[in-house]
Amino acid sequence: MSQQQKNHRNRNHRNNRRGKNKSNGQRNQQNETKDPKDKKVPMRYQIQKSKETNSVEFKSNVDGSVEKTKMNVYKDGNDEEYLKLIKEFQNYIETYGIWDEENAARTIYRNFRRCLAEAARDLWDQINVLEEDEERDELTFEQHLNELTNAILGQDALRYQKDYLKSTPKPEKMSVKQWINRIKNINSYLPLIQENGKYFTEEELIAEVISKNIPSVFKDFRMFKLHLKMRIRDVLTDLMVIKEQVKTNLKPTNSDKKQNLKNPCRIHNGGHEWDDCRQNPKNLKPDKKNKTNGRTE
Repeated sequence: MSQQQKNHRNRNHRNNRRGKNKSNGQRNQQNETKDPKDKKVPMRYQIQKSKETNSVEFKSNVDGSVEKTKMNVYKDGNDEEYLKLIKEFQNYIETYGIWDEENAARTIYRNFRRCLAEAARDLWDQINVLEEDEERDELTFEQHLNELTNAILGQDALRYQKDYLKSTPKPEKMSVKQWINRIKNINSYLPLIQENGKYFTEEELIAEVISKNIPSVFKDFRMFKLHLKMRIRDVLTDLMVIKEQVKTNLKPTNSDKKQNLKNPCRIHNGGHEWDDCRQNPKNLKPDKKNKTNGRTE
């Protein structure tokens, strides 16, 4: 039996011993009764402010020169910061081909542990335990990383994240462009939330996320048929056009201005307040049109 087969056998044995299948079923049953607002969603539209954190630096030899990679250390409960760390660490491994180096597993395990602190590092140390005759390699690291992610984010995190995208309206304080860019950003992290997790395709984002959650003022323009678009950039272009039309339609008319007057002038057909009219004998305000050198004539 090869070492890779032994590692695979040991991972299955470890998962069965921990009773993951049973606990998953119980946890899913409990989560079905949760209120959507109480669900733990890794990433929301409003970006959480990151606390000041320490950083670590890795050195890599590239064609005889030393290149440095800097990463923030994860230690708190900010799920988005954790996902950013995972993405950056994977990019680091791929960019410098770490798995092709000698003693690659030792380097990767050591460097990843340096990216964690406090409770997160303790959790990693508990998970990063090898069975008898098991060796560290790329597959064991991926398995250990998946276990850590499930422990930090929760095993229903991917489902909750997708439900959030499909059911949460565009925040009022976000522009349409900011909102769509944030949707694309969150979508790029979906495969990291769960093993074999998949992100939304562009068509799915348009039909299930954007079209269903744009403000009602945009939905009146059915002629654009946004839900039938194939590319997000086309949707964004159309929404910008709609936004300008909405602005034009919402500009106050003369009749709107008249309705807002407390005491409209009857002489000038309600064009201004009676108190401000020049023909009102009780109006003692200076006439702005007849000012000369700061004095009223």
